[in-house]
Amino acid sequence: MNRAIELHDSIIEFILPHGDQTTIELNPAYLHESTGKPGIDAGVGFFQNVHLQLKGAEIVSFLEDLPVRITDGLIMTRERRFENVVPLPLIHVGHTELEFSTDTGEVLKLRASGIVIILS
Repeated sequence: MNRAIELHDSIIEFILPHGDQTTIELNPAYLHESTGKPGIDAGVGFFQNVHLQLKGAEIVSFLEDLPVRITDGLIMTRERRFENVVPLPLIHVGHTELEFSTDTGEVLKLRASGIVIILS
């Protein structure tokens, strides 16, 4: 079974910078499972908490109001670009950019040296 997060249906509960790591808690995140391509092919959707851990993160623009719903999401590495649908598992070491637009009109932007997505 293939699994992915559909960012545009997920809620950012908190953002926690700690040392050289920043954690973004999606509570809940909308996950999609499919035997084909999640987010495209038929499958099953469900909600689950997810931690996005960004190493060496620089917060370019922060959110004032939390929790908040993501309306449009983008995670980019040098090699790949994930628009609204992020395959799981995702472990990447190297340049990473994250941009989440929200239903309040705010935009969260971060640059990091890596990302790990953990289901909780």
